[in-house]
Amino acid sequence: FVNIVVALPMMVIFGKLAPPNMESAVFSYAVGIATFCFMMSQLWGSAIIKWSSMKTVGTDCNFDELPAIIGVCQILLPIIVGIPATLLIPNRLQTEPLIDWTKERWYEEQEKDENITESLTRVLEEESAEQEEGQCTEEVANEHLFT
Repeated sequence: FVNIVVALPMMVIFGKLAPPNMESAVFSYAVGIATFCFMMSQLWGSAIIKWSSMKTVGTDCNFDELPAIIGVCQILLPIIVGIPATLLIPNRLQTEPLIDWTKERWYEEQEKDENITESLTRVLEEESAEQEEGQCTEEVANEHLFT
């Protein structure tokens, strides 16, 4: 539950950055990236424990390297990554749009695609109607041959 609450601000920003009618694609992409990062963090954690020669299983456990690993992974890395990452947060209100999609001409490309789709559909419908008319006249012409 806590992970969902932590991810909400990120999802709000993604919703603001998403092109119109593409929010679900952006959200699914974000969830996929988050899942991949979670999986990689588990792998990196296991690798760090193995490389540090810590022994966590059995009766002869060795946690001598644990303070150094905590210092690097829980203090140093978040400072190195987290402080510069705050510069990526947009300086806008949550009610303000982050991208003006009309200036980005997003709708023009979408309208072109819709026009192409409509014209192709119209051509296919006309061709199928012509084929049906041709079949009917051939059937009528062939019908009086059999009578």
